[in-house]
Amino acid sequence: MTEYIGISFDNRLYKAKADLNLICEIEDELGGCAQLLNKFSADGWKVSELIVLIHILLQGLGRNVDYMELGRHMLKEGLNSYLLAAQQFLSLVLNSKK
Repeated sequence: MTEYIGISFDNRLYKAKADLNLICEIEDELGGCAQLLNKFSADGWKVSELIVLIHILLQGLGRNVDYMELGRHMLKEGLNSYLLAAQQFLSLVLNSKK
């Protein structure tokens, strides 16, 4: 299993790892990782939740981007790649052997 997932944003690839600080921030904002993975794997997720998750990941990787700017960019590019990145990151967290 890979140790990171790639998030492509603004012509750059960001590599997100299962980091405790990121995990805590995600869970504080959105709830438990297992529940989020279930949401993002079914039809129960909100666009705003996906934007928040990607926003947290990018900020944790040193990319400061305005939330609304990010949301507009994601909608323009299409949400599927971001949804896949969210699913992969949450799976990485839940299956981490570290």
